[in-house]
Amino acid sequence: MIGTLGGFDGHGNMVVLYTVERMVFDRYYCDLPIGLVIVRGEEVVVCGELYPTAPELPSNMILVTRDEMNEARKAERNSSFLRTTMRRLMNFLECVSDD
Repeated sequence: MIGTLGGFDGHGNMVVLYTVERMVFDRYYCDLPIGLVIVRGEEVVVCGELYPTAPELPSNMILVTRDEMNEARKAERNSSFLRTTMRRLMNFLECVSDD
């Protein structure tokens, strides 16, 4: 999540304004606007400052819509499933040919 820190307390709880959730997959990314978020301090892993002059993302990253991101993820899952199925089939055929 990326946003503007609106406030915090002694327990590390934070109010984050103008928040977007950045989804990254391979070389694609999309920013989903959320708005105001209240985060419990125990859920915070890292919190830091983004410098306005530094590039936010590597130059090879491509901004896509949420639907395009979901399609890319779905295609990767299908591709992974096919690779796994083919490996299993090849292993089976090797076992059968050895007999």
